[in-house]
Amino acid sequence: MKSSKEKVIRKVRDLKLAVNDRDAERWLLKERIPSLEDKTAAELILQGNADAVLEYLENVATGGYA
Repeated sequence: MKSSKEKVIRKVRDLKLAVNDRDAERWLLKERIPSLEDKTAAELILQGNADAVLEYLENVATGGYA
């Protein structure tokens, strides 16, 4: 069973927001998400909100506002 972090990293790579796991990890730690209280994905995952990050990424994948 994949951890929440692994699921988000996979999604980030699938969306080509990162070219490898290292870049995806960097995105997780550094990229602030304005629509999610300007927090990073890592902060949200630690708070138990990985589903919100995955939903955000799904929205981005379908052309939604980032």
